[in-house]
Amino acid sequence: PQLVSQRPFVLFDLSTRVDPLDVNGALGAARRGDNEVVRDWLRNGGDPNAYAPDGFNLFLAAAATGNAEVLRMLLLEGVGLKKVDPGLPLKDPQRPDYRTNILAPHLATQKGDVTSTLLLLSKNPEQLHARVEVNGHTPLLQAAFYGYVELAKSILENLGSILLQGANIEEETLRLFSETTVRGINATQFGRQFQNEAMVEALEPFDKATTEAK
Repeated sequence: PQLVSQRPFVLFDLSTRVDPLDVNGALGAARRGDNEVVRDWLRNGGDPNAYAPDGFNLFLAAAATGNAEVLRMLLLEGVGLKKVDPGLPLKDPQRPDYRTNILAPHLATQKGDVTSTLLLLSKNPEQLHARVEVNGHTPLLQAAFYGYVELAKSILENLGSILLQGANIEEETLRLFSETTVRGINATQFGRQFQNEAMVEALEPFDKATTEAK
């Protein structure tokens, strides 16, 4: 990814500028891929942690749409005056006090975006094990549930670059497959449940936790 100092000059249409307090406008730009509008919004004081009425902030909206460029702005370039908080969850507009525990990697894996998922997890490796409140899904379980074979493989094959230096990859892999939904289903078992042979074939070599895989 190009850092700010490496980016070529880009003309910016001032008529597209979004007010720093207009969170909805910034999220709309991110979802459309109008990334220079987002960059300008951040530089002018936009808060990437501010929530819109739909329960999303800029960071979560970028993850949910697979907008890796906006994620890079926030995680790698540090664009803007306010630092992003990757630990903020999606909010439920109907239940403002309910903690969904849905984080950016859950949204990126639901979208099926490999680039965004790996970036998010590499910057916050502890979120590999973050679990959605309602169903217990981790990012790997999300990928398996939605049938994204290449994404599930990418998470497992890139653990060495995701995890902190010195981490035990074998132990982390075992932990990932030991983690199940609230109904006791792990990633490989999702493949079997949905008769997704490609998913089962991709995950079984990594899975030392499931009895059927031994």
